[in-house]
Amino acid sequence: MYIVQFIPLQFAFSIINDYSTFCLRNITYFRNLEEKFDDKVTGDKKENIVEFRENRRRYELLAATLITCWTKLSSYSLKASDWSIFDDRTDGIAIVSTVECVRDFLLRETEDILDKKVWQLERNEVKYYDGFYHPSTFDTMAAPFWKRKRYEIQREYRFAFLSGSIRNIDTLIFYTRDPKLYIKKIYFGPRMEEENKRKILAQAIGAGLAGLIEKGE
Repeated sequence: MYIVQFIPLQFAFSIINDYSTFCLRNITYFRNLEEKFDDKVTGDKKENIVEFRENRRRYELLAATLITCWTKLSSYSLKASDWSIFDDRTDGIAIVSTVECVRDFLLRETEDILDKKVWQLERNEVKYYDGFYHPSTFDTMAAPFWKRKRYEIQREYRFAFLSGSIRNIDTLIFYTRDPKLYIKKIYFGPRMEEENKRKILAQAIGAGLAGLIEKGE
């Protein structure tokens, strides 16, 4: 499956770099975005919490969860219309990859960072629910992969490291010297300024990523 991640400009320079960064966020980060900053696009105060009014049931996965969020694509190429999903990132970049590449990259690059006896990597498409009917297929352990229907436009595919014990990690940023393990294509946003394009291109050359930069539709 082809997937894409839309990157705000402020983080693009750290990713397209000869010492590239990769970020995993705890679910509390996304809860705070909506609760404290009223961000209803990236933020979600009910991350890992699923509620059904039909039978007044509320489920919460009480586990430490570090996630990276992507968007499903219909093909290997990014369409101009895809930028409308996160229109506040159109001055940044988009990174295209595949589920398998991101999975293998995460397992390899976190081998010495996250103890595999403590953390387990799960991955799946996000399911969207209306908050009323209780699907028979719902499982509390899958709560990180269920979101309210208002997020459906994001077509999210999610990778989640889960730990059964409490871990006080809000954000985990690690470096990789080989971002080509997961970066297969790079697109400039339609509103990116020419100066920033030149800067990122220069960094991409230094990182051996210039050949991955594509022209959008």
